[in-house]
Amino acid sequence: MRRFTQLFHDLDERNRPGDKRLLLEAYFRSVPAEDAAWSLWFLWGNRLRTGISPRRLKKWALEISGCPAWLAETCQSTVGDLGETAALLLPPAAAGPPPSLSRLMERYLKGLYCWDEGFQFPLYREFIQSLGPGEAPLVHKLLTGPLRIGLSKRLLVKALANHFQVPPADLAMRLAADWKPGAAFFRSLGRPLEASGGTEVRDLKLARLLQDLEDEPDGSGEEPRYRARLVLIYAQAGRGGGQQLFTELTLAARDGERLVGVVKTGRGLEPPEKKALDRWIRENTLARRGPVRTVPAEMVFEVGFERLRPSRRHKSGLEIRYPRILAWLREAGPETVDTLDRLRECRDV
Repeated sequence: MRRFTQLFHDLDERNRPGDKRLLLEAYFRSVPAEDAAWSLWFLWGNRLRTGISPRRLKKWALEISGCPAWLAETCQSTVGDLGETAALLLPPAAAGPPPSLSRLMERYLKGLYCWDEGFQFPLYREFIQSLGPGEAPLVHKLLTGPLRIGLSKRLLVKALANHFQVPPADLAMRLAADWKPGAAFFRSLGRPLEASGGTEVRDLKLARLLQDLEDEPDGSGEEPRYRARLVLIYAQAGRGGGQQLFTELTLAARDGERLVGVVKTGRGLEPPEKKALDRWIRENTLARRGPVRTVPAEMVFEVGFERLRPSRRHKSGLEIRYPRILAWLREAGPETVDTLDRLRECRDV
């Protein structure tokens, strides 16, 4: 579990896809196949079925730690993430080696959904107190939802392809199917793909993944396909387990007299910029809504992206793919921000 926790934090701190790929390759070389399989399962976007909510984790953490409820509320207002708040309330980890990721999954987490709360809590107390420093926040993320780390499936496939020395398309076809994490499955990824009655794309999930393998930039320094000037309107603390900086930025374009959020990203900012922006956000917060802070529309950024599609799910009517911040334009004013009409001109046909 210690190595997976370190990988999570290392990936969260890196901006360049090439750096993330090298981290993944080194990780897969250094861990047992059973741990690599569970890591891949989570990084691929799968989630555990546990029936445990962040609120229940907070309740359990209060019971274990003996902290008053008012202290938990104060921590949550600062941290924002309920699962991470619960982890911070827990007493220091016990001495001794923590369990591996595969042992934690097979012995404790995989079957939690089968039990009611009365049996879940003793199991939770047992495994949470066996974890090493900094591991509880990540375990809470695994218990309550998919692992969000800003890692594309294309990048993960490329890292595995380099590790096993097999074609990325073969790996994509295997991973797009239903599979269960285990040492045997992970090792099988290094064997040639057997013919299975044709190579046509049989489902939409695989089609999209293969399309992304062709379209997504590899982050090797090439120029983005499109650029836009956008202004910061909302900020939320990042999901990494470290300093809880406000690095998830909602950036907006102009639509007449109003501003409309078009993309949420913090990718591309360097560590000193993240700290400076976090300080500005804390000092200039206009309103709070849960973990989200509203700020004055003053900070302008140049954002690069590769694709832009019409979308009914987004308020702006547009979905920006693979965004990254290219520059923080500190001297630019909100009047220089691009309009929605200008962005629509970039829309992919």
